[in-house]
Amino acid sequence: MPRIEINGALLHYLEFGTRQPARDPVLLIHGSTGDGPSDWRAVAPLLARDRHVIVPDCRGHGQSTDPTYSYTFRQLAADAAALIRASGYARAHVVGHSNGGNVALVTLIEHPEVIATCVLQAANAYVSDDLIAREPVYFDADRVEREDPAWRDEMIAIHGATHGEGYWRELLRLTLAETIAEPRLGPADLSAVSWPVLAIEGTEDATNAKAGHAAFIARHVPGAELWRPVGVGHGVHHERPLEWIARVEDFWARRGTSLADRIWRIGQERYRDGRESIFDVTVEEADPPVLRGVVEDAEQQWAIRDAINDEPVDDRVVVLEDSMWWGRIGRGVVDVVREPADGAERVTQALFGEAVQAFDASDRWTRVRLERDRYLGWVRTRAIVAVDAGSSDGAGAGLEQASVGCV
Repeated sequence: MPRIEINGALLHYLEFGTRQPARDPVLLIHGSTGDGPSDWRAVAPLLARDRHVIVPDCRGHGQSTDPTYSYTFRQLAADAAALIRASGYARAHVVGHSNGGNVALVTLIEHPEVIATCVLQAANAYVSDDLIAREPVYFDADRVEREDPAWRDEMIAIHGATHGEGYWRELLRLTLAETIAEPRLGPADLSAVSWPVLAIEGTEDATNAKAGHAAFIARHVPGAELWRPVGVGHGVHHERPLEWIARVEDFWARRGTSLADRIWRIGQERYRDGRESIFDVTVEEADPPVLRGVVEDAEQQWAIRDAINDEPVDDRVVVLEDSMWWGRIGRGVVDVVREPADGAERVTQALFGEAVQAFDASDRWTRVRLERDRYLGWVRTRAIVAVDAGSSDGAGAGLEQASVGCV
């Protein structure tokens, strides 16, 4: 199994998958008192289907040494950054759970140059009062010996071979000292972050949910995303691994490169209301990157070109304005109020005879933009009568109305 000397410690790590030239690797950082395999064994092989995944034992954990007993989030963050570089990468998708989430957060703050994206699960940016009250009891070695011998035995199994059978007590002491002291990051620290961040916290997380730590991070990091799965506790990736993987991989697909994140932010900041505009563009990690998707008009297309900034890309974005055709609403329109199974998210009033711009046509449904209020929606294809562009003006005011489902 690979070992490497990092900042005076000998770090043990596992690797899953193979190096992908056009894709940044994934670094998975485990939580307190565990090690890489015990925390990430279930999800690492699945994440490695198309990425190189690195799973270290943090210093002083598992098979990694810590000659100086330097258990601090800052030290572990420095180790994470150094391990990424030593593995031959400039940056990585850094994912951390629990105290590993705190390590990932400190890495993001102090070593942003090695971050591609950051997933913070059950992390806390500051030490809340409830943590100060809880942690000394939770990490008390005598309590663990008396009330939770299974946890004691687990720690002995994970750490005993490298550090000695009694090391678990020292590890609890070191962990407690750091968790009630750090991190101490406030809104000003978080607002300076410019990298993509996904904060995850189960609604039943007994450690973090009470103070709303994930929401605090997401509120103050610009562009951060928040996922709080209902009915889940501290270990979302253990309790719902497939859902967790799908959510994280979707985050990487949308924001996994600097170009993808720039385009995502343009969509969020300028064209977020999907009922009045269409801005659906993703960047496929390849060499060169492949842009796919749909925008409504030339303005949005130029916004994408500004984001590209002369980077070599394979641009496959479709501009709908070029393919729209004019039509009028006929009497075949379906009333989605009477037929809710059609799944309309929004209902507006379309006039029989009203002019629309149509696109995305199929045998059953066609997407339209109403000329009157520019809302986007779907109508039955048979309800639209195509007309020449020159006859598009005049919506037929006063004609009978029908409900049209709009997205």
